Amino acid sequence: MSEQMVTRQAGLKFIAVFLAVTTLCYFLFYLGSNRFVFPTSIQANNKIISQLSFLSAEKNISSLHTLKSTSQAFTDLTLSHGRYSLSPGNYWLRVTVKNNSNKNISMVLFSDNALVNIVPSNKVFKEVASKSTPVLEKIAYPYHGISVAPLKSQQYFMKIENTHSLTTSLFWSSAQYFEQHVLVSQLLNGAFMMLVVLLILYHFKIFIQLKDQATFSYLLVLLTYSLILSSLTGNGYFIFGLTLQHFFSQYLIIANFCLLISLLLFSVFYLCPNSNKNKIIRLAFGLSALLLITSFYTVSLDLQTQELLLHVGLLLSGILILCACWQTKNNTLVTSYIITLPPLLLIYFYQGTGIQSWFFPSLSVQPSIEASTLNFVWLNTNSYLCLSMLHISLMAMALNKKIRVNKLNKAANLLRYAGNGMLKASVIDSKISQMIDSKNNHFTLITFMPKKLDTLVNYINDNSYQKLIKDIHQSLEKLTSNNKSILLVSSESDKLCLIDNCTFALLHLTDSQQQSLSDVLSGIQKKVNQHFCIDQLVRFQGIETGLASYPVDGKNSAQLLKNAQHNLQSSLISGSSSGINSGLHSEINMGRSALKISSYYDHETHYKTDFYLQLASDLAQALCNDSCAIYHQPQIDLNTLRVCSSECLLRWHHPREGELSPKLLIALAEDFGLLNQLTLWVIKQSLVQQVILRDEYDHNHMLSINISGNELCSDSFFEHTLQLIESSTISSDKIVFEITQWQSINHPDKAFKTISKLTELGITISSDDINSLYSAVLNDQQCCYQELKLKQPWVNKAGQSQQGKLAVNTMIKMAKGSSLEVVAEGIISQKDEDMLRELGCDIGQGHFYGKAMNFTNYLEWLSQLTNGRIRQSLQGDFIPAGN
Repeated sequence: MSEQMVTRQAGLKFIAVFLAVTTLCYFLFYLGSNRFVFPTSIQANNKIISQLSFLSAEKNISSLHTLKSTSQAFTDLTLSHGRYSLSPGNYWLRVTVKNNSNKNISMVLFSDNALVNIVPSNKVFKEVASKSTPVLEKIAYPYHGISVAPLKSQQYFMKIENTHSLTTSLFWSSAQYFEQHVLVSQLLNGAFMMLVVLLILYHFKIFIQLKDQATFSYLLVLLTYSLILSSLTGNGYFIFGLTLQHFFSQYLIIANFCLLISLLLFSVFYLCPNSNKNKIIRLAFGLSALLLITSFYTVSLDLQTQELLLHVGLLLSGILILCACWQTKNNTLVTSYIITLPPLLLIYFYQGTGIQSWFFPSLSVQPSIEASTLNFVWLNTNSYLCLSMLHISLMAMALNKKIRVNKLNKAANLLRYAGNGMLKASVIDSKISQMIDSKNNHFTLITFMPKKLDTLVNYINDNSYQKLIKDIHQSLEKLTSNNKSILLVSSESDKLCLIDNCTFALLHLTDSQQQSLSDVLSGIQKKVNQHFCIDQLVRFQGIETGLASYPVDGKNSAQLLKNAQHNLQSSLISGSSSGINSGLHSEINMGRSALKISSYYDHETHYKTDFYLQLASDLAQALCNDSCAIYHQPQIDLNTLRVCSSECLLRWHHPREGELSPKLLIALAEDFGLLNQLTLWVIKQSLVQQVILRDEYDHNHMLSINISGNELCSDSFFEHTLQLIESSTISSDKIVFEITQWQSINHPDKAFKTISKLTELGITISSDDINSLYSAVLNDQQCCYQELKLKQPWVNKAGQSQQGKLAVNTMIKMAKGSSLEVVAEGIISQKDEDMLRELGCDIGQGHFYGKAMNFTNYLEWLSQLTNGRIRQSLQGDFIPAGN
């Protein structure tokens, strides 16, 4: 099934559920407002004729006589069903009742809001206007019963006080219907309290187990709901007692603010991830604190101001909740939360302080009593009870949904890496199996690795590694999120998996019309190239890829993953990528020296930091600032004892770490892509110093420079070298390139082509690779270099044992047979020199002649020689060609 179809069905399902809940809310409201409490029409009963009129109570009305004198100002009320909407304020109510029957009748004026006060005239004035007849005992509702004798007519005056900030209901009913209303209200209130107690017990247990903030805020919602409804219905004295109930009723505005705070906290905790860094949650805490302070401040204010501040808090809370909904990625939770809103919205819109109070708050508190029909006013407390029960029930269902989602996420997190949150290989393995089972025969598994990533992770600590993987993931997720040709591999819109520490994987629909495979790879490579650098130290330079298409490269997920990984490893070894990436191979060598470097510094100290990363960045900066140095170690012709060459060596004195090992510098340069920059810097500086030696000090000996074997594979190395030589005016035949790490060359063909060009240019190629020399001799071929260099371990072995001497002798004879010059390093004594001269070695190098020296010290050392010799020649002068 397509993603568009799934989204459409989810939207239709949400609309259907929302309409169903709204209909249920309206039905319960209608049931509570009409069926249970509406008395039968009183006006239609000719045996009882009554007329009600009201007058807004003024402060100057102080006696019954004054009230009677203003009777013309009373406004008549229409007797529809005997129910009226009562705005906040004080009123005088005049009731005229005529009994046309032969029996006593009992009528009741009551309100189902305990905050309304009905004061009969006999309690206000000294003279008694009527007799009050109690209908029921221990009733929480304010009421006044009236008894009228047969065939009699009576007029009553009562003072009505609505101390609540909301419009409530006032009823004129027979005693029979009043008793029915009280019975239904008590049943509903009992059902509500029972529901609240059960929900509190159930969710308190859940909170103890899970310590979930949404569950805790839901418990606050239940408590504040109970407090408000017990105050409104007056039934709270069963729980709190009369004194405490009166206290709660007096400060009900604080409870309303607390309900708003608890609903706000529930919303943000329900919708947002539980994180101290979440801005929405922090704003919710700040707004909650502000609302709590405001609630205590509003106690001393008038009703109009209280209502205004409460609505301002509601508006700010609504905006914050909308932001939380927008931020939440889990559509299931958003849908479940929205379904809980209809009862809450109906509670709000059925109040007299509805929409108009947002813009005209003063209008909502003007004293008035109006005949009520089924319109959008808060009709009675019973409907509030029904909607509140529905609301907290839906909230409980939504909360349980969140708990189930959290459990599923917890299970899903087992399929994710803890540090970076990326999906593991098992997820894409499962997705591939689903694709195969669904008979989808046109998809390709793409595995790719940003170049250098596998080396870079050896230098950084775990926190930096996890952050780096997150950065790559987020960047690539943005790139692939709108690409329909890349398949989702999880229910949370994930498209990327991390199948090992450095390798990413995704699935591409090869028959998709959205984007071709080559475009996908180009986009990924471009995104990788745009990001992730530290100072001038570029971390990644493209990607290496491995592709496996179903069913050509495998008929199940295991085969596809294995072949894709194999193709990726082949790409890494060969240095070229499959498909489109084959032409994007980096020119800069990526070494594998990270594990070797750990021996130079304390492993526990530096591998827990980004020490090596910073060190490489410092090295890059030092090369740009020419802060490194070239040291010279002289090479001596063993026949003439004349200085015939000097080997140029890189040295770097770090500002904090002091003198660093050359092996460490080379390893850093290899692993961080600085080797090309470093090599060209050494060539340039060596040629500059050679010019000084030639022009100012009349020393025109050879110059030996170390070159990494993989540098020869770069297409630009020869051009850059040629430019440096031409700009220096140093003759090419005065230059020796000593090739190091010959065995690790990735592209021998490219390297040999570069060597051929350098040789044609006149540069001497030197190498310590005895294996290539042996192979050339064995196959009767010409060796690709002109100088063999015997490393110090061979020289040491030759001086220590006869077997070692025999091995060195064999190597020198092979070199001589191939017309190669032989250079031996590590000479530390006259004995070593005599032995190597006897074996036929041409050039010697080592501490016996001189250590590596900076350029100033090297010039001083040269000045102490006699005609360029270290001592008197044994066999006469031998002047190398071109000297």
